[in-house]
Amino acid sequence: MRACERRPDFPYRLPYWERLGVSRGPIREACSALAAIGLIQIIPNRGFFVRELNPEEAIEVSQARAGVFACMTMMLAETATPAQIENLRLLVERMEAIIPSGEVSRYYPVNLQFHAEIAKAAGNRRLEQIYQSLVRELHIQRYRALASGDVLSVSNAEHREIFEAIAARDPARAFKAGRAHILNGVTRTQRAKEKRR
Repeated sequence: MRACERRPDFPYRLPYWERLGVSRGPIREACSALAAIGLIQIIPNRGFFVRELNPEEAIEVSQARAGVFACMTMMLAETATPAQIENLRLLVERMEAIIPSGEVSRYYPVNLQFHAEIAKAAGNRRLEQIYQSLVRELHIQRYRALASGDVLSVSNAEHREIFEAIAARDPARAFKAGRAHILNGVTRTQRAKEKRR
């Protein structure tokens, strides 16, 4: 380490692990664990990098996610309690309130919560685990799609349709709305990728 990197008036020059007050070992272990589940990749002699799926992989994962999510929305429409329905309604309204600001960084966590609540409330832990593992692989693509223009209102209109189908206790409508939402997200992701070229 150069002498200037130790000076207190140059904290921005310190390695990230020193700025965080941790040693390299735990960071390496955490990165290795993330690499083991496919969230990051290890490039020899360069380090750890966020893993981005290639287009074919992204489509395959998204299609699997669409099927699992559709199944969970259908199951929830058959069993939803008033409290679960109210929780979903509040999440849709929270997203609606964020839309005028266009702040994807505020919208995205609520979006994730909406989907996670459906996965949990559906009551099948195995499906929930499968769904969450698919979600982990798609974070980058989903965030970019939401940040690629005026799509927040379109996304939340689809959330509202899912919510209304569940609230109406209509399994077929819920299945259709859940699957369409994920597949429409695939289209939005592809458009976002084309815009970046």
